Amino acid sequence: MIETSSLNRSWLIRMGIIIIVFLGFGVWGWYDATIAYPERGIKAAEFMEKEYLAKADDQGRLMNASVPEPVRTHAVLRTGATNELDAILFRWLDALSIVGRLSEEHTTFADPAKRLSELQTSWGSKKSPKPLSALDIPTQYLIMVTCTVIGLLVLVMVIKVSRLKYTFDPATNTLTLPGGHTLTPDDLAEIDKRKWHKFIVFLNFKPQHATLGGKSIKVDLLRHAKVEQWILAMEAIAFPESAKPAPTTDAPLSAAAEADPTTKPDNEQSQTA
Repeated sequence: MIETSSLNRSWLIRMGIIIIVFLGFGVWGWYDATIAYPERGIKAAEFMEKEYLAKADDQGRLMNASVPEPVRTHAVLRTGATNELDAILFRWLDALSIVGRLSEEHTTFADPAKRLSELQTSWGSKKSPKPLSALDIPTQYLIMVTCTVIGLLVLVMVIKVSRLKYTFDPATNTLTLPGGHTLTPDDLAEIDKRKWHKFIVFLNFKPQHATLGGKSIKVDLLRHAKVEQWILAMEAIAFPESAKPAPTTDAPLSAAAEADPTTKPDNEQSQTA
């Protein structure tokens, strides 16, 4: 009966974990970029607004605390504040700019005294949230995009691999590769196992093969179950001498070998000499 390969379960589990981890970080980055960080930034800006209005009130300038041109004022103060009130004003405007709120809607007051009272009531003795830096939100967007792309690429790769099928006919020892090429042990010039430890093998074809003559085909043994045992079965027929395990130096010698000194290990021969 013809056998068909399936995805290697351990490899599939590993890829599934990678997909979940990267997509999970992508969702986390989206949440931080669109919800968590903006909320923290808005609260930090609100606290700085309270500090600014309180300082303006202390200096008797509360009624003139509105900033009708916040973008221009922010740009001017960026070059350097000349007094304590301007320094607090710049930190407030800078916090607003990070969360996209640097507009007259958020910097002008119909009743500055009422606004200050509202802020002092809502904040009380609470401490300011950690202010955002200009890179905090963009960095979270970068994490979101990078991790999501990687997760989706791995998912697409798994889907593509799942569509690749190897089949094997034990009766004729015929292996059918993805794409429809078939081969038997007689078609193999060599089975290159130099990367066997990495679950990679190269099948080198004899020139006489109808479609793959003289070519070398890379086979990934990790992704597809059963393929490894099929190739080993073909190797046992095509290259029986290679399929045998290599002798070990401590293997017991036969009685005939004991009688023939030329078969003794090198170190024993040197001692006899």
